[in-house]
Order: sequence, then structure tokens, then C-alpha cells
Amino acid sequence: MGDTTSVMILMLANNNFLGTIPKTISKIYRLLLLDLSQNKFSGNTFPSFGPDALLAYGDVSSNRLSDEVPVNFALETKILALGQNEFSAPLPQNLSSPSELEHLDLHNNNIIGE
Repeated sequence: MGDTTSVMILMLANNNFLGTIPKTISKIYRLLLLDLSQNKFSGNTFPSFGPDALLAYGDVSSNRLSDEVPVNFALETKILALGQNEFSAPLPQNLSSPSELEHLDLHNNNIIGE
């Protein structure tokens, strides 16, 4: 991602990207929409978005992400799609009763307490 910090929409779905999701994505301070779905991202590393980030829509569904469901999303996040991955740890408390999220998609994972 380099030094790109002012992108508002980042749609990289269905590109067969491999490896971990670059943490530098969380440094894009004006990012409103992030779509990394339908790739081959794997592992348990996920960008950590601070509470002041503007991210309203995040979609990382249909990848090979594993371990714990990421918990660090912006307070502005309304839609979060995490389905069709390999998450298996318990659902984080802040996502089990989200107050800001309007839609949380976790289908086809093995999440404990789902």
C-alpha cells in the first residue's frame, strides 16, 4: 500500500491475493469502504482500525482467515462481513452485542458461541 493515506474506497475483491492482509491498510485515514472479499488471504493478522477511523463497511469474507475474529474496528463501522473464513475462537464480547453495527456476517465459520 505504500504511503497511500487518503483513499476513500478500496475494492480489491476477487483478485486471488495470497498471504496476510497488509497492516498498512489501517493507516488509510479516510477509508470508508474496504472490500477484500473472495481472495486467498490467510492467517490471523488483520489491520487494526482505531476508534476514530471512518471505515463504515468492511468485507473480508471468502478468504482463509483463521483464529480469532478481529475486534479492532472503527466506531463508524456499520457493516462487517467476515463469513466464509476459518475463524474458530469465541466471538469477542464487543461483537456479540454490537451497538453500532447494523449488519454482522459470520456465516460458515466455526465460531464458539455464535
